Amino acid sequence: MDEHSLIINFRDFIAANWNFISSLDKQDESDALLIDWLQVNWEMLVERHLPLPIMLEVYGDGADNGKGSRIEHPEASATHMVVCAPKNGTVVYDCLNKVEVNSETSEFIFDRFVSLSADGWYYEEPPFDKALCFNNSSMDRSELVLNLNNITFKTVPTIFD
Repeated sequence: MDEHSLIINFRDFIAANWNFISSLDKQDESDALLIDWLQVNWEMLVERHLPLPIMLEVYGDGADNGKGSRIEHPEASATHMVVCAPKNGTVVYDCLNKVEVNSETSEFIFDRFVSLSADGWYYEEPPFDKALCFNNSSMDRSELVLNLNNITFKTVPTIFD
């Protein structure tokens, strides 16, 4: 299975199980159940099925386990990150800032799946039909919310400035 399909399947999984895990999270005193659940499933459903030795950047806020933001290898450093690229022939529109974005010269760093509400802001809740991303520019690290229908996911080596 390719990386895009793995990531979309992860999205489908969290959407299908969100109500259940959210209700457990409300009862959990650690305030970490939800982010730990997201991270462990990111590692098990996406990262584990990529060619070795790929270690992805954490999903969203990552885990809260005291040693690092990962579950399986808490002290490991990321070797790759997920970026969003435009699907062939599509215009990429930032739903948060309500502008078209220049997707030919930028890569958008994926952070997490979100939904846009009627108030115009994004929330981490179903249907998870958008991707919260950041510009991959040293000059502009602004947030963008991109429609999943217009993008494809790919992994690229992590390069730190």
